Amino acid sequence: MSDKIKQIIKILAGIICGIILFVVATLGLNYMFVPKDDSWMDHWYRILANSYYEQDHIDNLFVGTSHVHNGVDPFILDDINGEVNFNLSSPGLLWSDAYYMLRQVCSDYDPKHVYLDCYYLNEMNNLVWEDESRSYVPMDPMDMDDRVKGSWLMIDNIKPSLNRFMMRVNISRNGRLIEGFLPFTRYRAYMIDWERSEAIMAYKQSGEYLDEKEFLVITGDGGTETVVYSKGFFSEGVRDFGDVNKVYEVDGKIDSGSYTERSRRYFEKTVEYCVKNGIDVTLINIPIYDLQLISAGDYDAYVSDIRALADKYGIEYYDFNLLKKDQMDLRDEEYYADVSHLNAYGSSVFTPILWDVLSSTADENAEKFYDTYAEKLADQDPKIFGVYYTRDPAAGVKHYTIASNRDDMTYVVARSLSDGDEATDDPVEVVKENGPEKSFDIPVEEHGMLYLYGIGDDYQVELDTIYTQEDEQ
Repeated sequence: MSDKIKQIIKILAGIICGIILFVVATLGLNYMFVPKDDSWMDHWYRILANSYYEQDHIDNLFVGTSHVHNGVDPFILDDINGEVNFNLSSPGLLWSDAYYMLRQVCSDYDPKHVYLDCYYLNEMNNLVWEDESRSYVPMDPMDMDDRVKGSWLMIDNIKPSLNRFMMRVNISRNGRLIEGFLPFTRYRAYMIDWERSEAIMAYKQSGEYLDEKEFLVITGDGGTETVVYSKGFFSEGVRDFGDVNKVYEVDGKIDSGSYTERSRRYFEKTVEYCVKNGIDVTLINIPIYDLQLISAGDYDAYVSDIRALADKYGIEYYDFNLLKKDQMDLRDEEYYADVSHLNAYGSSVFTPILWDVLSSTADENAEKFYDTYAEKLADQDPKIFGVYYTRDPAAGVKHYTIASNRDDMTYVVARSLSDGDEATDDPVEVVKENGPEKSFDIPVEEHGMLYLYGIGDDYQVELDTIYTQEDEQ
């Protein structure tokens, strides 16, 4: 063997040894520093992964964001249809992650039917408040830090595969390459905290980590019990909808310019994958409280867009926000944990209704839904759902808008101004005299109660809700 060949072999051996050492070091550092987070989300992804790998098969797969894991109870579905139902859902699940995870599920379990939740903010620019610029920044969901964190947690908890690798590649763009492929670097601030590392390693060797099946979360001042269950179910404890939940910061507007190229492309790729591979697929929307839907603008434009997409691929689409009130009165606040999510009671009522629709034909379902969101609002009794707002730091105010279901309603708005002394009554003043205008402003530094009155020819409705200082949001 010539010296040149020996030199080449030596170089190649060095490269291979270097790669092996790098991989081993990375795995070791990940084991030491990629944490058991104290948040419920860490438990969520671990329990989701544990329960996924223990399934023998999956018949019906529900894919979506937190609306799915709050709104669809797979255990109720198991009892109703006698099949195996699974929620592949997580907070803010990106369409790119949904696409690659769906491919993995189809490889592992070959589900009979896939149900895709079409949350409008998942394929449109979100309005994200940026403290540094003191302004709203339109942002693709795939660029949002909280969404990326969820993607990382999903990747960290599932087994190695080509699909997981592609998820990692996709989420590592836009300056996140190092954090995406070297997870321990996300926690470099804790590199010398050996006590923390020892706790992480001890946890990863425990039965809790290896076989965790549920996790109790205590939320809110009242100590509401919420349970993270297996099979992708987040049972949010029944609680008072709360005065503060009647105030909503606008986080996205529906218009033709809001769609993002990347998120929309992965949404359609997900649908196309099912159609091309002969997998039955249905598009759905889990109910959201009307305050958020009204704040988004022209919700009917979004419904029309998804209907056109469903028609393009010859599949069914059911928006349960359009469910008729004789099926389920979605104005009932006891169904909701907040404006975006059903609570445990809401999911227990909604899940059987969901399956009744999904197991019926399109003709049988036609009479169960309104044609438009506008038609639904008009068919309800007059109601004020709350107020939505945007911040305007230049003017020093928040711009509030009343969300109601009547165009002929006029409004009076009063407010109390909290002085911080609970022993005395706060003064009350009129903010807006009676008139058709829905909008009014309040200085950002003030907080108290809002008293909203809606007046029609033969009715009057009212709502009291808390408004808060900007730094409390």
